[in-house]
Amino acid sequence: MKISIKSLGLAGAFLFAASTHAATPPTITCSGDQVLECTSTNGALGVVSATVQDADGDGLMVIWAINGHAAETNILAAGDTTNAITLSLTNSFAVGTNDVSVGVTDDGTNVVMCSSTVVVQDTTPPQIRSIVASPNVLWPPNHKMRPIAVVVRADDACGPVSWHITQITSNEPEDGLGDGNTSPDSVITGPHKALLRAERSGKGSGRIYTLDIEVSDQALNTTNGSVRVTVPHDRGHGSRWNDDEDDDDHNDSGDDRGRGNGKGNGKDKGKKHGKN
Repeated sequence: MKISIKSLGLAGAFLFAASTHAATPPTITCSGDQVLECTSTNGALGVVSATVQDADGDGLMVIWAINGHAAETNILAAGDTTNAITLSLTNSFAVGTNDVSVGVTDDGTNVVMCSSTVVVQDTTPPQIRSIVASPNVLWPPNHKMRPIAVVVRADDACGPVSWHITQITSNEPEDGLGDGNTSPDSVITGPHKALLRAERSGKGSGRIYTLDIEVSDQALNTTNGSVRVTVPHDRGHGSRWNDDEDDDDHNDSGDDRGRGNGKGNGKDKGKKHGKN
């Protein structure tokens, strides 16, 4: 007997050998709705079940559809269906709401259906592996703007990520004592680029720029990190660098290079420099 179950969204028809006298329609019960967390670029693996039975013991055809597309067909032999039989479908469900429809028939006319919903969500933020600024030390402190390139390694279980520099802060004021009368000292020039001024106060221990980074996944979950770029007060005794070169604010000796690369929160933020 040739049948077509349009309510399942199936494009084709199926051949099904059934009893000629189907007095009682079969019954079917689907498993409950599910919410799954995305685990891969394919979404999440889920299992949906359906329990079918036929009081007449007729042979049954069970048809599964996901979002209106045929997924699987099960044929149950006559005589076995007087007892409840539970079938299952394992599938990789995409992110979002997935409608699973299951239909059962014993003769192509008695069609009984049930449905359940599988929602795959992404609530897990991306993970930052590393943040590197190049260069991470500015020398000499000649008050010139230097281009900085930032590279972030980050990933997300559910798909690709994007990231950008959100703000730049410094542990020194923009026009403090002994650092020259220049501004601005930092400019965000692109998602992954910035300009930083090679200067620091001659009365301090060195300048630390903190570049804040935000990483986002496709579900707009975010993770924040930061990387530091330093302008040392000086390069120490015996250095090949000359503190007098293009710099008229040297006072003390020593070496305070700070932390150049890595993730952190940058607690010593004395000012903000936004994108011009």
